[in-house]
Amino acid sequence: MALVISEQYRRFVDFAQSYIGQGNEDAIARDGGAAAGGQLAGRTITIANDNDHIKQWFRPGDQRNANDVARDLFKRTIIDMFGGSMANVPQEVKDAMELKNFNNGGHPLTARRIMFVKVEVDKIIAEATAFNSTVLNAVMEGNANQLPQDMQNVLRTVMNDLRARFGEDLVPADAKITDVLNPSLVRASLQALVNAANADGRKLDAGAIRNEFAGKASRNLT
Repeated sequence: MALVISEQYRRFVDFAQSYIGQGNEDAIARDGGAAAGGQLAGRTITIANDNDHIKQWFRPGDQRNANDVARDLFKRTIIDMFGGSMANVPQEVKDAMELKNFNNGGHPLTARRIMFVKVEVDKIIAEATAFNSTVLNAVMEGNANQLPQDMQNVLRTVMNDLRARFGEDLVPADAKITDVLNPSLVRASLQALVNAANADGRKLDAGAIRNEFAGKASRNLT
């Protein structure tokens, strides 16, 4: 399942990194309310300021409720990044979350726990980034057979559509996308797609490639 990094996730990570940087990995995250710009802009993440701390023997109801709200927000944030279903969340991420503590039991969500989750998410991002680089290199080197099958199919469909529209004189049967478009334009266009995908922590998808090159190739041949 594709991963798309959200602004809400970044707020959790920023909170965790800030307090760990101050030597406080036990800082407890709380939902601080709507971020600037309103509810749709997400929730701010603040540190607990009600004397709550980890391994507390007794925790009053207001602290338990506040911890549950923060944990629920974090859980929903992770689920939303993986397409809206816990079934899509990789087991490594679930393990890092320690789902047994997301049980409305008032357990505090610490900066340390958030960073454990980030480590696993970062591994997925690294895999996506490597995948995107492989796609870029394969296209630019004309080695389409090294691409995933769905991307090979998309490029083939683009070229077939162009051939049907403009004829084999302009789009020969064995033409590659870099034969129809200037290679530097292909690199710039594909690099922009890769950069956008990397920024979101996701793998480049075939649909984006098709939309990008179908339009530009048509304009180039007109």
